[in-house]
Amino acid sequence: MSMFESPRLKLRERTGAYATGKARIQQILEAAYEMMIADGISAITLREIARRCGIRVGAVSYYYKSRTDLIQDLIECAVAPYFELYDVVVEDERFSAEQRLERLIRIVLEDIQTEKTTKLFPELWTLANRDPFVADLVDGIYTRQRSSFERLIAQINPGLGNKERAMVTLYVSASIEGQTMFVGYRKPHASELPAIENIAIRSVLDMVRTITNEDVQRTLPPLGDGPASAKTQPKNPSGLAPA
Repeated sequence: MSMFESPRLKLRERTGAYATGKARIQQILEAAYEMMIADGISAITLREIARRCGIRVGAVSYYYKSRTDLIQDLIECAVAPYFELYDVVVEDERFSAEQRLERLIRIVLEDIQTEKTTKLFPELWTLANRDPFVADLVDGIYTRQRSSFERLIAQINPGLGNKERAMVTLYVSASIEGQTMFVGYRKPHASELPAIENIAIRSVLDMVRTITNEDVQRTLPPLGDGPASAKTQPKNPSGLAPA
């Protein structure tokens, strides 16, 4: 059984918001959330949200002056529960740093198999390629996620420098998130997630324990340079110097 239950939305605290206002914001965001999962972010408009909520467009624009404001709040409310969960895992000192990192990896991989994550994040990646607003939003999400990994990596391998640790963390995050297209919701290899989890945990933990600053900094020669390439050069059967 999965240890992870995908969170939905966590509303931000709004200064001066009354209970009726909070209820209306919750209604608007829930409608937008359902549209996002079913039809994608591109389908979200203030008019359609108003129609689904049975209210006037003006009632939506009272809280969200633009579609961009609504989408930003929606994404932030959708990812906030994850960060709370990550903090709980990272700060749970009943377990070793390695055990906490293992749990964090399992949580991220198991969340990949939820419909929400499989549909939402690849769409955000695509939109980020052409929309600077979405690009900044996505970068902020993954920067926050990597900070959780990095705190544990620092405990497991304290010899890593700040820059090297950041690179290791970036690699770990990219390796795990990249599994979405293969073992995500209704993806061809979804049933193989338990094995993928085991491989990811083994490879990440082994790497984090043993990698050094020198390993990260090492510059490999370009392909075709060095002794190895000499062995692969074709022989000149004529023995004549090339023209």
